[in-house]
Amino acid sequence: MQLFKKPHEEGEEEDASQAGVNKASKGGIIYGDYLQLEKILSAQTLQSELKADKIHDEHLFIVTHQAFELWFKQILFELDSVRHIFISGHVRDERYMLKVNNRIHRIVRIFNLLVEQFAVLETMTALDFFDFREYLAPASGFQSLQFRLLENKIGVPDNLRVPYNRRHHRDNFKGQESKLLLASEQEPTLLKLVEVNLTTPKNTTFCLLYLDKLMCCPPGYKR
Repeated sequence: MQLFKKPHEEGEEEDASQAGVNKASKGGIIYGDYLQLEKILSAQTLQSELKADKIHDEHLFIVTHQAFELWFKQILFELDSVRHIFISGHVRDERYMLKVNNRIHRIVRIFNLLVEQFAVLETMTALDFFDFREYLAPASGFQSLQFRLLENKIGVPDNLRVPYNRRHHRDNFKGQESKLLLASEQEPTLLKLVEVNLTTPKNTTFCLLYLDKLMCCPPGYKR
């Protein structure tokens, strides 16, 4: 049996491994196009630079908050799917209950990641932020539509929310954004759906049996 290959044989093997089909040349989509990176990576417009006073840390501030908004979008996507399972009554099916468990677990993981993201912002001092703060006025994170949608869909009551400029959070939105926010207030919240599910006798029994079974499963199964 030959244990060592000659140099030229190794080269031939490497050439063969590189002789794959270029799917992009045959109509397949490439990485950058699939993720629409041209749009995402060109969306960092520094207001300080537009005013001919480019401040370095404004770029970090923008990228970090855009990352927050992308994760909010994913949380809303997962949250809506969980709410749909409850509303449709599929939650009594063990397979769907597992999906609910997995997606809620995913949401929790994302929230943990978002908290950790603040550590990145903390590499910028208060004075660094003050250098470009004037270019952001009156913008504020309290004006994040997706964050307010999350509050509504999860079921956070008004009295537990932090007001912005002593105004109701809804007053910060107009037009289509205001309509989306109002519509989300009319939908059943995750909190209410879980409460109703747990107070229905058949569902309560099923949930207890499911949880008992879930606790007996290997950790890898739950994830």
